[in-house]
Amino acid sequence: MEKKTDISENDPIVGYFHGVSPIKTSRKNTRYFNATVQTARQEYHQAVFFTPEKYNSIVTAQKNKTPVKLNNARKTIDDSLPDLPLYQSGEKRKGKYVT
Repeated sequence: MEKKTDISENDPIVGYFHGVSPIKTSRKNTRYFNATVQTARQEYHQAVFFTPEKYNSIVTAQKNKTPVKLNNARKTIDDSLPDLPLYQSGEKRKGKYVT
């Protein structure tokens, strides 16, 4: 099982989105989507969103190449992605991050 380490950072994340996936449904019926967030010229992070209602605005920002500010995102280190911190949007509830 992959290990995730929470990093306590309350600063907003500002970046550009790339590779936004379609909305998916987990085995436990949780809806989510993935994206890559570019926070600097050569700095990319994987992101998971458990707030499907934000999907259209993220896709629009990707299409228009406009930056987005993410508040209340939790940054974790995921051992399955060795060099990329994983940002998860939302609050922790029953082992899932939701908004």
